[in-house]
Amino acid sequence: MVQFVGTQDGKLDSKNRIQVPAGFRAEIDRTGTEQLAFRLSHQRPCIEAVTRPAFDAMLAAIARLPLLSTQRDDLESTLIGETALLRVDGEGRVVLPAELLADANLSTGTPLTLVGKGEKFEIWARDAWKAHVSAARRRLADGGVTLDVVGTAP
Repeated sequence: MVQFVGTQDGKLDSKNRIQVPAGFRAEIDRTGTEQLAFRLSHQRPCIEAVTRPAFDAMLAAIARLPLLSTQRDDLESTLIGETALLRVDGEGRVVLPAELLADANLSTGTPLTLVGKGEKFEIWARDAWKAHVSAARRRLADGGVTLDVVGTAP
């Protein structure tokens, strides 16, 4: 299973290319896939990227929904219809579609942050990321959140 981990700063060049961090590229290579699926997040102001096998798992989940259901149509329209399947070039870059960047309010010159989140990574405007992670830390601290990890000593 692919595991994107860590946070890296990035930037878009004048051709809408972004450098995929070396650690993320190593994870992509482990999957044996050449494609990444990029889409606007449904939950946060960022672009999400997953490997082709992870995207295929999403497609399979959608295919299990009733054929004429509104939920299936909504997911097909947004998750499938608005996804760009892209390849990382030989220099570790990917060209992001202008419309996707515009929808995420990202442009050349905007400082970016690429954030590993396990099976996906996200591309954020750096200031928006800093605000998001700061709020997440406060929620975790205020809520006393803990994890029950199986197989570890207390």
